[in-house]
Amino acid sequence: MVEAVLANGDARISSDFLPGADGFIRIDVIDLGMTPEIAGAHVQRILELETYRTFALLGLPSAEKAMRAIAKIEDQLPDVTEKMDAADSLEDNRHLLDLLSKMTLEIERSSAASHFRLGAARAYSELVRLRLAALSEQPDPAKRGLAAFFSRRFDPAIRTCTSALDREAILARKLTRAAQLLRTRVEIALESQNRDLPPSEWSKIDDILDDEGDMECRARSVARKRLSVSCVKRRLCWRRALRPPRRAVGSRSASRPIIGGARNMAV
Repeated sequence: MVEAVLANGDARISSDFLPGADGFIRIDVIDLGMTPEIAGAHVQRILELETYRTFALLGLPSAEKAMRAIAKIEDQLPDVTEKMDAADSLEDNRHLLDLLSKMTLEIERSSAASHFRLGAARAYSELVRLRLAALSEQPDPAKRGLAAFFSRRFDPAIRTCTSALDREAILARKLTRAAQLLRTRVEIALESQNRDLPPSEWSKIDDILDDEGDMECRARSVARKRLSVSCVKRRLCWRRALRPPRRAVGSRSASRPIIGGARNMAV
């Protein structure tokens, strides 16, 4: 049972904050000399206090659900980072990158489902504290007052909601950093595999590069006598399905340089 004396001792409230058989919570307000204006203000604040408390606690189930998803990913992340350190082949790195992408998608899905409710719980908790302060409770060490009740029964739930929000944000940043690091490693591995290809292998790259967009790329590669890094990136980004049909032999424009001759010279 919660009992508290309000303001200058002109009112006392008592309640167990448990719903009765009719589903309502009973809060008794005892008049110890209130004026009608003060009585109306006290009743309004008490009703708002209980309403905002109920709304704030609606975020607790969402926080518990989000915590389970966060804990699952937090348990997997150390194993993934250890595998990143031991991965040597390009296929291993690609597999780990796919795994990190799936984990990032899962945490983003959980955040999208719970972020609104957890943010609302934090906002309503601030309103609850404002209403408690406005009631001006007089502490009584012999009885459990409003402040003590909310400190023990309400604040832990709000801290759980806040912790879920913070852990989601921290975990999302960790996954993003790990994915960026692994993606950079994959790009470097691809570049190191392809930049030193001999000129005799360039025809295989030409089948993937776009006819018009790769002119500057191939010219730069001929000048350097090795495949340019920008060619590798272009190769990774473009797709055969988006490439216009190749021109037939003999239909090359006069203004277009003959790459084959330059290629033979580079050999």
